[in-house]
Amino acid sequence: MKKTLFVTDVDGVLLDWTKDFKAWLDDKGIKTKTEEPLVFDLQQWLVDQTLSAKALIIEFNDSPAFAKLSPYADAMKALPKLAQDFDLVAITSCSSDPQVVQNRLENLKIFGVDFSEIHCLPLGVSKEALLRQYLKKDQISYWVEDNADNAHLGSSIGYLTFLLTRSYNEKIEKPGLTRVSSWDQILNKVYA
Repeated sequence: MKKTLFVTDVDGVLLDWTKDFKAWLDDKGIKTKTEEPLVFDLQQWLVDQTLSAKALIIEFNDSPAFAKLSPYADAMKALPKLAQDFDLVAITSCSSDPQVVQNRLENLKIFGVDFSEIHCLPLGVSKEALLRQYLKKDQISYWVEDNADNAHLGSSIGYLTFLLTRSYNEKIEKPGLTRVSSWDQILNKVYA
C-alpha cells in the first residue's frame, strides 16, 4: 500500500522544457536575451518584443518536439524511488488539446513509473482546484513546483511544498516553501 501522496508539476520540474524551447526558438531564428530566462514571464526573455511569447509557447507545445522533452537526470533517478512508496500525481498547465496531452503522456513514459493521475490543464490555468482535490488532511502531501506562485499556492492550502530552484525563480522569496536545487535534496528531506 502506498504511504501518501506525491504531487508534482512537470515542465521545469521533471522535464527541461526551457532548454528544449530555447533550442526550438534557436532553430526558428528567434533570439533570447540570455541563455536561460531570468524571470518566469517569457515575454521578457525575447529580444523581439513584437513576438508573442504565449503564441510561441502554444506553437511549441503543439509541435512534435513537445513529446521529446529532455528529462532532468536527477528526476530520472528520483521518480522510480518515489513511485515505490508514494502515489504519484502530475499536474501540468501545458494544454488540454488532445494531441498535446498525448505528447505529454508519451513524454512521461521516459520515467518508467506509473502515475496515479496525469492532469493536463490549459496553458496558464490555475492548479488550485486539483491541488485541493488531492490534498490529504490526515497525511503529509507533497507538492513540487518551479513556479513560485504555484508553489506558494500549494503551501498555503496545506502541502509540504518544494520549490525547485531555476534561473527564473532564484530571486523570488515566498513564505512556506522549502527551496531545493535538486531532486536529490527532495529525496533527502522526504526520507529523513
